Formats: sequence, structure tokens, C-alpha cells
Amino acid sequence: MIVSTSNVIHMPDNTAPLFPSFTFTEEELLCLQVCLQNAPCPYDIGKKKLVSELEDKIGKPPKIEVEPLLLPKYDLTKYGITD
Repeated sequence: MIVSTSNVIHMPDNTAPLFPSFTFTEEELLCLQVCLQNAPCPYDIGKKKLVSELEDKIGKPPKIEVEPLLLPKYDLTKYGITD
């Protein structure tokens, strides 16, 4: 998957665009998605939409379903604890 910005404004020849365009490999994109999910939201109320706007651009990481770990059973009757 390749992600790039679609609203790039180009200046006249021999100048850089105002909004740079980036291309990511699948691994880089997954890293960005996971980092965005794990990052704290900005406290500044004016920037609350920033995280959701970034999620709209790069998407959310895929959810990986794994089998839950089994809880071990211990005999705690000698401590007066019963199930």
C-alpha cells in the first residue's frame, strides 16, 4: 500500500510544493498506524481533531486476532481460598 497526499499544491517551476508528498512501504505505514494508535491525544482542545484526521489519511492498523492465554489453575485451599 502506498500513501501520499492528494492535495499537493505545486509552485511554478524550480520551486518545491507547499505540501510535500510522502510514499511509505507497507512496513513503514503499519509502523505509523500503530504509533498513531498508541500516541496520547493532544490536550489542546484545538488539536483534538488532529489524530482523527491523520487516521483518515493513513488508516487504522489491522486488528490481529490471537487466541487468549489460558489462566493457570492453582490449588489455594491450604490458604483458605476456594473457587
